[in-house]
Amino acid sequence: MKDPTVVAAHERNRIEQYAGTSLKDADPEELQFIITQSKSAGNTYFKEKKYKDAIRMYSQAIAGNETDHTLFSNRSASYLAIGLLEQALWDAQKSVSLKPDWGKGYYRLGCALESLNNWEAAYTAFSKALELEPNDSVLTKKVSAAKKRLEEDTRAMNAAAAVERHNLVLKLRHARHKDQRLQMLNQFKQSMTAPDWELEDLEWRPTWIPNLRRTPIDAKEYLKSDQRRTGLLSYVTALSDLAAPKDCIKVLEDHTRLSWFAKALQKHFKNQSSSHTVVISSGGGVLGLLTAQAGAQKVTQVERSKMLYRMAKQILDSNKNLPYSKNVEIVSGVLETVKVGSEGDSHMTEQISETGIPELLQPPVKQYHHTEIPADTLVIDLLDHTILGMGLLKSVDYSAKHLLSSGAQVFPGKVKIMGQLAEFKLDIVEGFNLSPMDCYRWYPGDERFQHQNMPFRTLSDPFVAVEIDLTSRVANIQKDDGFLKDSDTTWEYDEDISVKVVRNGQWNAVVFWFELYSNCHDNEILSNATFSSSSQGNPAILLASSWGQGVQYLDTKTIEEGTDVSVRVQQDQSQVVFTSHPPQYRMHHALVPRWHYDMILDTERNRAYNEAIQKAVASRKSSAYGQKVHCLDMGAGSGLLSMMAARAGSDYTYAAEVSAHMCDVAEECTIMNGFLDKILVLDRDVRRMDVLRKPDGTPPELQRPVDLAIFEVFDSGLIGEGILHILAAAKAKLLMPNATLVPCRAEVYAQPIQMRVDSTHGLDVQQANRWRWRADYEGVELGKNKDAWIPLAPPSKVFSFDFYDIEKCAMDNENTLTFTVDTKGTCNAIAMWFNLHLDDEISLSTSPYRDKGPTWQQAVQYIEEIRVEEGDTFQVEAKHDTYSISYKLVQDDAIKGKRTEVPLYDGNWKATLERLESFNSQIVKSCVQNPLEYRFVAQSSIQFAARPHDFGLEAAQASEFCNRMMG
Repeated sequence: MKDPTVVAAHERNRIEQYAGTSLKDADPEELQFIITQSKSAGNTYFKEKKYKDAIRMYSQAIAGNETDHTLFSNRSASYLAIGLLEQALWDAQKSVSLKPDWGKGYYRLGCALESLNNWEAAYTAFSKALELEPNDSVLTKKVSAAKKRLEEDTRAMNAAAAVERHNLVLKLRHARHKDQRLQMLNQFKQSMTAPDWELEDLEWRPTWIPNLRRTPIDAKEYLKSDQRRTGLLSYVTALSDLAAPKDCIKVLEDHTRLSWFAKALQKHFKNQSSSHTVVISSGGGVLGLLTAQAGAQKVTQVERSKMLYRMAKQILDSNKNLPYSKNVEIVSGVLETVKVGSEGDSHMTEQISETGIPELLQPPVKQYHHTEIPADTLVIDLLDHTILGMGLLKSVDYSAKHLLSSGAQVFPGKVKIMGQLAEFKLDIVEGFNLSPMDCYRWYPGDERFQHQNMPFRTLSDPFVAVEIDLTSRVANIQKDDGFLKDSDTTWEYDEDISVKVVRNGQWNAVVFWFELYSNCHDNEILSNATFSSSSQGNPAILLASSWGQGVQYLDTKTIEEGTDVSVRVQQDQSQVVFTSHPPQYRMHHALVPRWHYDMILDTERNRAYNEAIQKAVASRKSSAYGQKVHCLDMGAGSGLLSMMAARAGSDYTYAAEVSAHMCDVAEECTIMNGFLDKILVLDRDVRRMDVLRKPDGTPPELQRPVDLAIFEVFDSGLIGEGILHILAAAKAKLLMPNATLVPCRAEVYAQPIQMRVDSTHGLDVQQANRWRWRADYEGVELGKNKDAWIPLAPPSKVFSFDFYDIEKCAMDNENTLTFTVDTKGTCNAIAMWFNLHLDDEISLSTSPYRDKGPTWQQAVQYIEEIRVEEGDTFQVEAKHDTYSISYKLVQDDAIKGKRTEVPLYDGNWKATLERLESFNSQIVKSCVQNPLEYRFVAQSSIQFAARPHDFGLEAAQASEFCNRMMG
């Protein structure tokens, strides 16, 4: 290879022939003198900035000595000075090659590379120079500058690549939507029908705009504009009413919360007598009894819904033997129906005509409840993770105007709302970058924050967002001094707070919580904080478990340690809103359900699947005799398992996912990780896929049957997501006869348990257990809450599923289990878990008796309560209909004698549920069959979630309904 830094041999020979002499024949001393003089002249010219002359003299010296590294170093500097960058690089490289342990040579090389914007190589060269010359300050600065530029260039290149890949994602997404449209057209052609909506309506997606939370809405006008909205609003209210009693059982299990209220009230009534106390309860039914127990002479208790009223009445009736229970009266209506005065002072409200709305969803006729004297004490616990979304301030304000006497005391006396900047960010998962999922992490409202299952970092110390003195608030309202004028449309508090950043990060959320202060014992503060904050580690702060903590998501902003950021905090009667500067503006069209994050953050699950997939692919390749290995990922979700298969060597992987927006997520993740040519994301239900052209002319999804099927379509009860039917369809049409399955089999186990509340603070609350029941099993983290349940008999295997023999698995089955009791108790539930075998060596288990990841909980189904003694035996009938597993006590004479006084469920609740399910079926059918109906429901749900208090809804339930519509 030609050396560009010296004269080529043939050129040298030509010159020597022309000159009639040769360097070999020159006198060595004379030659060295010429070289030295040339180098000296070059140095002089360089100092005088006569760089071309310097280059000529250095070149003359090099002609005499091609092994002097200093000459090449000096000429490199000269070339660099006149902009001959490549020549400068060649000379610097030659200098380093001649003397690899000379720091200045690496410095020249770094400078040449720096000028060529090759920052990675420049950083390496400068670092080597500094290694050889560690005390050189110039080199230290060069290394630092090159590192900074390298990082900037890397970020820029990554950003450019991301933009390129994102553009590709959009093109593929467009192609997928075009394919869906073609499919729909083919269906219309086959059926010879046309819908009353356009195909664009089918592609429509709901849009959440952050500013909606700060924009009041005239609810009456909004509802009046479309009569169906009133019915939908009543439906959401009814859902909230049905869900509330079960949610409130955790209040009865929260000893810290109830003890704090009991202690505060005991101290209050010890120092001050009370003629009348109003209790506004969030649920659970015991707050009024605790108030009477503390010494209140007359207690009027108000619940927030009809079902909570029934629950409270049942608990009150269970404690009627207690003398102070006679002091408690539970009002059958909501707070706005309670008035002070005689019955003649008011009348029934007129019922609004709601044509076309089912009777169940008609607004009830309000009948006022009258109390003779105003109350001098208000006890209220209308709080949840949203803090104000349950109606705390609205209820306090109503009470101040209509129910309380002058100077009335409020418990709690003050609410302090705390906040903390946070970063929610997905890191590398099993070697894959899943950061595209971060943009799908948001929530319509305030999300209940479960820090154990969510990757986050706090970026600031806790700060006080706003303080609300409830006792002073009551006094100000009663003074009628203009306090809270137009409070439903204006902010009571609107301030910019300066927050110090304590660590670098991507700020995209504010986690927040409250601290409650009593007028009686301020040294003990009650908080709903659930992670390390100022509320933890302080012995004066008691941590309640039943409320949960909140988080609001913001647009991502990079912040640096030591800087101050401004957070705008706005608070009105029913919400607290945190806003960054500039305010968040990003619109959202879909979100990823939280259980997807549980899966991808489950290290045990991911490693097990990765190992099993690697083994399966390697086995198929070793026996494929040169044939390509094709893989099908059924229920691909984020595409993580598909990428594992591609990395393991699968030649082509089909990632099938039925959710359109999860397909968007999977497509973006796979492309961003460089698997464009290895993975095809299909927005398809596996049961409708094929390897043959379909009757309507639609081409097949797969080129040929696949060699490997991977799937993780399991719920806490194993088969609840339809895996048996999905696998049966795949085996019939999509898999090779000898295809490998990951996983290959599973077993389900069951165990009778006691999971109920008996008493709290001397009160019998057993009747609350009837509100636990649901028709299906539910997911519960038994392993992390071992104090909440008692195993009563050894577990038993219920069903085994061999996925290779799917024809047998996909048939209804039943099994009668016999349990022998080894622990005395009350059996009211069956706990269920499974062992999942990915292959013959790798397994996962959801047993509550071992550590496991967050992907799956245990399944719990509530059954009729029976008292059991050690040594008793009883039978349970287990059935599965290929979609769900259910359990039922086998009835006999012995069982009948062991029943408790608590029924399996509340009859009124179940009757209401059955009627509501009919209306629910109508909504689901309409949304599935007509995209215009879905648009109507989704847009309404967004308005309900954005301003729930304008519609009289509780924030948590409105957000959850919107979440379901957008998820």
